[in-house]
Amino acid sequence: MNPIVRIALTGVLALSSPLSSPLLADEVRGTLGLAVEVDTEGFILDPTLKAVTVGSVVPSSPAARAGIAAKDLIVTADGHVVTGAKARDLQPLMKKNVGESLCLHLRRPNGEEYDATLVAAAPPAKP
Repeated sequence: MNPIVRIALTGVLALSSPLSSPLLADEVRGTLGLAVEVDTEGFILDPTLKAVTVGSVVPSSPAARAGIAAKDLIVTADGHVVTGAKARDLQPLMKKNVGESLCLHLRRPNGEEYDATLVAAAPPAKP
């Protein structure tokens, strides 16, 4: 069994990929404000997702404002089912520039399901 991998999301759900499209000069990669725990199986360079669970939420972030909480399971991302998907297939969906939205369907640990739309925010200024 593969270990759970912790990936901080600043608009990205997956390992860095050389296939990623570069940002244009006027584009700024946004932040969604959550970190996820990814359980995978299969080939490490293109794993199949077993589960993607919210590990933590940054206070006052788009994820926090949408009511997302740690331990919530991400069921779909922009209409694509997460469980059984290839990580590389979902990676482009999770990369959002400032102002772009991501629609998630999530399940809380108690079984309650809900939808959340996150609008990528500008990353915090670096000190």
